[in-house]
Amino acid sequence: MLGLANVVTDASAFDKILRFPFWFLKTDMIKTVGQLPISRAAIKINPSTLPIQEPYYRDRIRVMLGNAPLEDGPILFRAFMPKVYDIAIFKGSDDPYDQSIKGKKAIVATRYWRGRVILSVVHPELTIGNTKAHDLFVRNILWCAKSAVLLT
Repeated sequence: MLGLANVVTDASAFDKILRFPFWFLKTDMIKTVGQLPISRAAIKINPSTLPIQEPYYRDRIRVMLGNAPLEDGPILFRAFMPKVYDIAIFKGSDDPYDQSIKGKKAIVATRYWRGRVILSVVHPELTIGNTKAHDLFVRNILWCAKSAVLLT
């Protein structure tokens, strides 16, 4: 946990990948790493009080996977850390991940001191040929920059 938001990575998504002896075989490791750039999973944009992705509320968009999903952090930290907003959740999966990521957090937002933070385990900026995915990324950046462009 970076201390920016009260979320942690749910590493159980890697259980299938890291099972012995799979990870120890170089060819299997190369195959798994090679699947990530072409992997695609559907995410659903959640309505939120933060207007980050308002045009896409309830839309499903296929984006490149990158990391394991997020889950809520320790209850102890909720007392003094800002609220975390779920911007998008996984509605599907693709190799090398299994179905266990469905329903888990893909993109979250929060505030940190006077700034804003978005944590995204998917890579909409690297999703080739999907303009909606690229727009998600741009909207995330604009919200973090406190841009008035989002209001139009």
